[in-house]
Amino acid sequence: ICKRIYDEGAYELGICDTIGRATPDHVTELIDACVAAGVPVEALALHVHDTYGQANANMLAGLHKGIASFDVAVGGLGGCPFAPGAAGNAAAEDLIFALQGLGVETGIDLDMLADTGAWITRELQRPNGSRAGTAIAGAAQRGRQTEAQARRRAAAPRPGTAVHGGPLAGYRVVELGAFLAGPFCGTTLAYFGADVIKIEPPGSGDPIRRWRQLAEDGTAPWARSLLRNKRSVTVNLKHPEGQKAIKDLIASSDVVVENFRPGVMEKFGLGPDDFKELNPGLVYCRVSGYGQDGPYRDRPGFASATEGEGGFRFVNGFPGQSPVRPNLSLGDSLAGVQAALGVMMALLHRTNTYKGQVVDMALYEAVYNMMEGVIPDYTALGVIRQPSGTTVSGIVPTMTCTTKDGKYVVVGANADPIFKRVMEKLGRPDMANDDRFKDNAGRVKHQAEVEKPITDWIASLTQQEALKALAEAGCPAGPIYDAADMLNDPHFQARGMFEDVETPTGLRFKIPAILPKLSESPGSTLWCGPEVGAHTHQVLSEYLGYDDALIETLRAEKAFGLEQP
Repeated sequence: ICKRIYDEGAYELGICDTIGRATPDHVTELIDACVAAGVPVEALALHVHDTYGQANANMLAGLHKGIASFDVAVGGLGGCPFAPGAAGNAAAEDLIFALQGLGVETGIDLDMLADTGAWITRELQRPNGSRAGTAIAGAAQRGRQTEAQARRRAAAPRPGTAVHGGPLAGYRVVELGAFLAGPFCGTTLAYFGADVIKIEPPGSGDPIRRWRQLAEDGTAPWARSLLRNKRSVTVNLKHPEGQKAIKDLIASSDVVVENFRPGVMEKFGLGPDDFKELNPGLVYCRVSGYGQDGPYRDRPGFASATEGEGGFRFVNGFPGQSPVRPNLSLGDSLAGVQAALGVMMALLHRTNTYKGQVVDMALYEAVYNMMEGVIPDYTALGVIRQPSGTTVSGIVPTMTCTTKDGKYVVVGANADPIFKRVMEKLGRPDMANDDRFKDNAGRVKHQAEVEKPITDWIASLTQQEALKALAEAGCPAGPIYDAADMLNDPHFQARGMFEDVETPTGLRFKIPAILPKLSESPGSTLWCGPEVGAHTHQVLSEYLGYDDALIETLRAEKAFGLEQP
């Protein structure tokens, strides 16, 4: 067929394998047969697909046989339409890479070609099977990031202050803000290896250092836990030189975590839009009471208020009484954890698109996100979940009981077989076999009748006796612990829930480990919260290239704090 078409005057004949089943032997045999039939190799072109991973090998086979014309695609576009069941056309990037390796001058800029293919893949969501193109474009992108972050790469942290090789090693985070929600996000990232630079106001630093109980050195032990693994830098954000330093630092960083009221960072010239050109891969995490938009955006937002609006306070307490607040800033911690999750998802997105984005985390939404079925129950059934004391409405029996020795036991006997075993264990086989109680719906209807024998039984036992009996019945149950109980529990100890630290002032105590536990790249505490501004000189000199004279001048101008490590 090729010979007859060639004899009719065709100047180029394309040998095609549109379903990608050919191997190099097939290509070689076909070219040899065409040449033997009288078709010069110069008149032949090759068109192959990569369905079975043979495209590059087939193109090389053609090259070695003298083929000089190929149909190829860039970023999944061109060549021919995708045949049903076939993968994309052979990639131009792979062909040019092979030709350059053979010393053939093509006149094509391979880096530009690979970048074009990567752009097509990102913008048009086309499949791109080019191994060479993907690798070259990725290297080029990393090169651009390296150029933008040259000072970071060149910085050599002091011995003893390098961040460990956790899963976030190599990522730099700039943390701005105070108290708990934003900083807890930063703590999580720092624990797992990120280089977190905490910006604090000169003087007393983050107010969290003086909250709750203070140690003999005047700093809250809680702050030593929250500020672990972070570099403390004191900067006056109202001073132009302070703003410039932060801007330069963010320009060479991967993540910003801030928890000012919406609009404050923009007033400093440090909002997300200020870095779109300067650092397009920046992940900018914003934690606030009510989010960056909406009618409540400008409200001050502490956990104390947002826990109520998020729905938690309404269901937490006893019927007919004022809602109860747990003695924790629960909304802040929830927002910090979810903000860290948002940062990780944004970084994962960046690996595929090279684009940063804003992570918007509101405290009230962090609480709202934990509210289980309260919205579906109301919108589908018209039921508003009410406070239920030590129980959970709609799930029976799950409750807290008082023991003979004045302690507490949480009982979760709400699964059907567990309820039956518990009733038999406490000596009520009649209830275990009563059809009214055979499933949760029936037990909910008779909640008081179901719970009373369990409450009376637990009240006749000590805490340890009750836990032993419930374990024998295969019932989930546990004590209610205070801090001393947790510290003395062998399971907590075996699971590594506590870490020993020594403060810069010589105090020694334990702080909690940060979770989750990772088998291959666990996090750890390298140092507890440092003194205010302990790393100011290091960051200014090693990360931003300031010399000692400039640092002292700017300190005298009150752009930076006077604190020394």
